[in-house]
Parts: sequence; structure tokens; C-alpha cells
Amino acid sequence: MMVQERLLQNARYVKKLEGIFAAMDESGDGLLTEDEMTQLLLNPRVQAYLQSMDLDVAEGQALFQLLQNGEGMVTYEDFIDGVLRCKGPARAIDQICLQCDVKNVADSLKSLVSSLEENKVIRGKRRQGRRRRVHKEDLLLLASSRPNKGMSRQTSPQ
Repeated sequence: MMVQERLLQNARYVKKLEGIFAAMDESGDGLLTEDEMTQLLLNPRVQAYLQSMDLDVAEGQALFQLLQNGEGMVTYEDFIDGVLRCKGPARAIDQICLQCDVKNVADSLKSLVSSLEENKVIRGKRRQGRRRRVHKEDLLLLASSRPNKGMSRQTSPQ
């Protein structure tokens, strides 16, 4: 019985979210822009309603950035899925997934940098350090080979 009750409760919650999405979607195109979302979230009644659903959305712009699909819009699915994830405390499995994703991105970035260095598209850190030393030595050599300003006036023809 508890499982059925929980499923019914989640279904009611999603229905409420559908209503909120429809209210935010002033253009009726099924997509939320940042302006549509932010304007409605500024309304104290909407904030109170969302807080009664265990959602603290005091920062509408931050919520939009969290939910948006990378194209500057929030779809119905993005909204429902994102808000359901924001409800209540973060789950440990979500945190583990995020850590895994960050590690995978870091590994991919290291691999990309190595490949770019091998193909001489970018210079590695070691090469840049050596270049700086050579550059400083060149400057010292150049400075020591230039005549002194005072002496150059005396030896130059007038």
C-alpha cells in the first residue's frame, strides 16, 4: 500500500508542476525563456506555493540556468525532471554520478591536451618554461651587446 500511496503522491506533485509550467509559459510554445520563468518566480504568491511544495526558488535566474537545455530554453521535460531533482536534499547517488562525470570530463580534457601537444597544436608546459628562459637569455644578450647611451652620442657623427 505504501508504494501505491507514494506513486499517487508523486503523480499529484507532477500535476502541480505541470500547472506551474503552463502558468510560466506565457507564449504557449512549450518552452520557457529566462524572462518568462524569472517574472513568474518574482511573484510572492508563486514563491509561497513552490515553498509549500518543498521548493525554495528565491533565485529564479539560478534555477533557470540549472534547468535550461543549453539552448537558453527550458522544455516541459527539463522543467519537471529538474524540479523533481531539486526537491528535498540531494541524493547520494546523484552526488556520486556527478563526481564520476567530473572525473570523466577531466580525463577527456587531459587526453585532448596531450593529443594537441603531440600534434604541436599547442605547446606543453615544459616547452613554454624553456622558451621563457631562452627569451630572458636573449634579452640579456641583446642588452649587453647594445652600446651605452652615453657612448653612442659621443661616437655618432653629427
